Amino acid sequence: MALVVLAALTRIAVYVADRSLTTDEAFIALNVERRSAARLTGELDWNQAAPLAFLEIQKGVTGVFGSSEYALRAAPFVASLVALVLFTRLAVIVVEDSAALLAVFAFTGIALVTSYAAVAKPYSFDILITMLLYLSTLDVLRNEKSSSIAMLTVIGAIGPLFSYASIFVIAASATVLSIDALVSRRRKDLIAAFIVAGSWSTLLLISYVLHASTMSHIRRSFRYETLTSLASLRDAAGSLREVLGVSPHSNHLDYGNGLGSTLATAAAACAALFIILGALRLVRSQWRTAALLLLPGIYALVASAAGWYPVLPRAILFFAPTIAILIAGGFRVLLRRSESLAVQAMVIGMFAILIVAEVASTVNGIASVRRNEGMKPVMSMLADQQDDYDTVYLDFASQYAFAHYLQCRCAGSKVARATRERLWDVAPAPGSPDQWAPALKPLTHRFRIGKFRGYGLDGYYADFAHLPRHGRVWVVFSGLRSEQRRTLAAWLDSRGRRLAGYQESGGVTTVSAFLYAF
Repeated sequence: MALVVLAALTRIAVYVADRSLTTDEAFIALNVERRSAARLTGELDWNQAAPLAFLEIQKGVTGVFGSSEYALRAAPFVASLVALVLFTRLAVIVVEDSAALLAVFAFTGIALVTSYAAVAKPYSFDILITMLLYLSTLDVLRNEKSSSIAMLTVIGAIGPLFSYASIFVIAASATVLSIDALVSRRRKDLIAAFIVAGSWSTLLLISYVLHASTMSHIRRSFRYETLTSLASLRDAAGSLREVLGVSPHSNHLDYGNGLGSTLATAAAACAALFIILGALRLVRSQWRTAALLLLPGIYALVASAAGWYPVLPRAILFFAPTIAILIAGGFRVLLRRSESLAVQAMVIGMFAILIVAEVASTVNGIASVRRNEGMKPVMSMLADQQDDYDTVYLDFASQYAFAHYLQCRCAGSKVARATRERLWDVAPAPGSPDQWAPALKPLTHRFRIGKFRGYGLDGYYADFAHLPRHGRVWVVFSGLRSEQRRTLAAWLDSRGRRLAGYQESGGVTTVSAFLYAF
């Protein structure tokens, strides 16, 4: 219970931090704000796709409470808390004795699960629906009651409305129920499995037909994120390490001497060993449960190999509960087979290395959540310091959060005043399914928006060539690494005199603003 409370508090801390929307969140927010509930059923703008129920919940919440960060993130936050409680129940059912506590420990330490708890995207619902399907399927396998079958059928029917990843869990559940019915040779079980699987297949087919255009567009946009080569297999392994928090890119434990990279590699090796042993133990002792937990990952890999599903960390986050359970089971197996205290101490040390890497990744994720690094504080600063005749330049990635805060009435009194006084001469652009389609249209030359010309810096230099040669210019960047930001600032420093800088360093979520006199 103490672990659950601690995990809940970390999620609350991330939610209460109330940082500005990221670019990905702004994409969803703009679709929700600019579309009616009916129009959210169609193809979304800016290369976005989200389950229909999630979008409609967002529309309902923002319609009542406004489009603030708290409102947009409320539903994913609640989903993450419910999923946390459900995981403890799943761990107690699947893993015996004290290993259930270790499974909860491993799950609560997964940084991405914590950080996505307060992100206006549907990934918390992926985990929540996964938990509901696991628990409902296990309940059917154990009790075989009509009420349990009805509950599972309903959850499977509505699952894809909340989570695209739930399709793999639904397929796993249908597979396990069908095989169990065939093995038992009970006519009642066969009929029940046929009804459940048939209902799900029909609903999934209808859902695909209704969203065919969206799915096709997203499939094309993620064609380089699927399992198509040996390099993509390495990327998939890297994504799995990111999910678990044992990647050197996620825990930031490298103090300049390779310690962090070594620790991350050791943690990944320990995790792999625990997962393999845990999977073997589960297959031997509870084959139905093992199939239910493992098949979703296998189906996701098959879908990725067919070009239908990306292997990005956020896309496979739904597999995190299975990973945590397998780690706990594998640790238990290895500890029980250790015949000496020295070997037991080594096994405990291996688990400790894994937990340290996980916790470091979680701490780093929480520490990176800062209220003052996003677009909202930059807009507030501009509203306070920008002169009437200054020019403002937004790079292509900055316009989406800027557009959201122009119309949400949630960015504070300074931004509200600047909007009323038309300090920023822009109007909403209609948008399109293209990833970087414009969201804003400048009305005068005092406002410039960069064009997307690729992810390198050449596009920025092309934009800079059209900046005014005289006068004051505010340059706003987002979505850049620190070294890219420094390179662009140095180029601008060589052409003009820097008068001010705001958030000059930081990660890709940082929004920086520089004032130059040319």
